[in-house]
Amino acid sequence: MWSFLRKFFMPPPQPPPPPKPRSPSQLSPRPLLPALVVGGWIRHGH
Repeated sequence: MWSFLRKFFMPPPQPPPPPKPRSPSQLSPRPLLPALVVGGWIRHGH
């Protein structure tokens, strides 16, 4: 019932932006940050 009402009264969800060619994960940039931190940490030889 509520989903039926939402379908009429709520605007349709915005389509996700096109994925960047370099981005490995298209869901969100958050998983990318730990990967960069770990990559830099390994690169510094700790």
